[in-house]
Amino acid sequence: MALDLSRFAKAFFEEAQEHLYSLESLLIAVDIHSPDDETLNAIFRAVHSVKGGAAAFGFTALTSFTHEFESLLDRVRKRKLALTKQLVDLCLTSSDIMRRHLAVLEQDETPDLEELVVMQAALANIADSTAPPTVAVQASTDTAAPQGFTDEPIFQVAMRLMRADYADQAAIDALLADIRGLGDVSSHECEMVDSTHCELRFSLAAELDQNELRESLEFLAPADSIYINRGLMAMPAGPIDTSDTSDDGDYGFFAPLDDEPAAESITVPHAPDNPGNAQVNDIALASLADASSIRVNVAKVDQLINLVGELVIAEAMLVQATAGIGEEEKARLAYGMSQLERNTRELQEAVLAIRMLPISFVFSRLPRLTRDLADRLNKEVELEMIGEDTELDKSVIEKIADPLTHLVRNALDHGIESPEERERNGKPRAGRLSVRAAHQGGGIMITVTDDGAGLSRERIIQKANELGLSVTEQWRDDEIWPLIFTPGFSTAVSLSDISGRGVGMDVVWQNVHSLGGAVDIDSTLGEGTTITIRLPLTLAILDGMSISVCGETYILPLAHIAQSMQLVEGDLKTVNGQEVVRLRDEYLPITSLKELFNLSSPIIAINDENIDAKVADDLLVVLDIDGRRAALRVDELLGQHQVVLKSIEANYRRVKGLTGATILGDGRVAFILDAAYIVGVAHTVDADMNVKKYG
Repeated sequence: MALDLSRFAKAFFEEAQEHLYSLESLLIAVDIHSPDDETLNAIFRAVHSVKGGAAAFGFTALTSFTHEFESLLDRVRKRKLALTKQLVDLCLTSSDIMRRHLAVLEQDETPDLEELVVMQAALANIADSTAPPTVAVQASTDTAAPQGFTDEPIFQVAMRLMRADYADQAAIDALLADIRGLGDVSSHECEMVDSTHCELRFSLAAELDQNELRESLEFLAPADSIYINRGLMAMPAGPIDTSDTSDDGDYGFFAPLDDEPAAESITVPHAPDNPGNAQVNDIALASLADASSIRVNVAKVDQLINLVGELVIAEAMLVQATAGIGEEEKARLAYGMSQLERNTRELQEAVLAIRMLPISFVFSRLPRLTRDLADRLNKEVELEMIGEDTELDKSVIEKIADPLTHLVRNALDHGIESPEERERNGKPRAGRLSVRAAHQGGGIMITVTDDGAGLSRERIIQKANELGLSVTEQWRDDEIWPLIFTPGFSTAVSLSDISGRGVGMDVVWQNVHSLGGAVDIDSTLGEGTTITIRLPLTLAILDGMSISVCGETYILPLAHIAQSMQLVEGDLKTVNGQEVVRLRDEYLPITSLKELFNLSSPIIAINDENIDAKVADDLLVVLDIDGRRAALRVDELLGQHQVVLKSIEANYRRVKGLTGATILGDGRVAFILDAAYIVGVAHTVDADMNVKKYG
């Protein structure tokens, strides 16, 4: 029967996208004036790898396109075609087309081939128009290829197959048809080895190196059943002895002919002993048990995280349920519970680590974005990226990509000046854009810094008043700068296809806010702007403080709590209708959940009469969001513990002031408070202004 490749399709598309990202990074980084051989070969291999996979899956249009693409790159790496900026631009555009084509194929839809065909013709024209005269080279008799072969490298291949899958000639022919997508096949034969296995042997002329050929063939058969040697080798008769691990070839089963010298043999490296350095082909995971990494479906990881979350909740319930038992039993149970708590915490940390990815997955798109946008704006920009290995949760990475893209676009369009203007201001012609990521406390800090013109207070205040926000010159910088996040707010003089609609910075605020993060701006006119994003490392687990307000339990993120304090009468004042409390040399605005959420005091029965319960109102929790502080009135502090986040928006709808919910040890639901929203409300007197800035 024919080989079904559909089960490998997902891995092919993922690997193809990785090759294209690698191609893009290499093209952007290559030194046009003096490209080194290693970089040019790596660029060629990236396209060639996509070609091999496309051929194996029968994507003929993509195979034809990548063949023309790699032919052009082959001429470049052989120094027959000069590398220019225009050629790099063309290659980047070709990469974009391939990415779009793959995306359509992955959705199992029929792609529009027009742009693929047009670009393929353009690639062919460039190669043909600059091709030097062809010089025929007579091969010497001892290295001439056998009849039927091209001048491509020649491999001798054997594949051990299951007889049940290849019981007839039609199945073998179908497999050979797939292999012919890699090159010219000749001298093939199939021999039954035992009751369950057969071996297919063939010679293959293919423009691949031995590792690339192995990767392509592993789409067709298990990794440990494929044996390869390079050169004009004789295939031994009889079944392959897999126990022979000599260095004569890939696995030692090919021997050179007696009347000709042995061709060079390339040994495919096995996974090294150090698991931290192991390189694994994702298709062959089942047969490489000692590999260091695997590709796991995100849904499975999410399910595992949810189960760990339920385990944490169950552990909290057990702790609470056993609080009233006898002392002797309690001591034994306490020891068991401490063991369970420690093991649960370690399991939780290990599971969360599975979802942690380096932020380079986001940073990798910035060089291309910077290059293309700088070209369109006729600006010179040097991009610096620091902390690309900083890890955070995959779900956070997915949501931070758009905000980071908008911040970079904004810095290039509005921040960094033109080369001529920079020279007039005594600056280098090339602007500097720095993107950094680093762990800070229990979260991650991402900063985007440019050395451009900086933010103009006057222009922002003018635009704010045009929008009816009633902003005055007395406002501090830390009150002025957040106005740029208001929907529809833009200081652009004219509308362009890059910016001017006031959407981008609103996207930054909304996405960061939805992640439970905060944004801080520091800008100096004429010197530049720094925008800092602070985010939690994961959205699954939160260190929090339980508080009680009007009989209800809420959770405050511990990372945003500066301190708690008892309210002293002399420290409380009212300024312009706003309650403030004196904390050392600073007055902090006070807000109350009772007023914010329109809560009422709990009702209790006294002498058969229902009356409002008396609750404390003199305990304050000081919240700190990027140096912006406010005090929150609470009735009681219940304790500090980890909670498992549950989405409110996914199960109900978005609620201002809340970022999620959790299940307490007694089974009750507690809401997790949005500290950034609360601080924003405390600093805002105008309710309409509050909606625009923090809603």
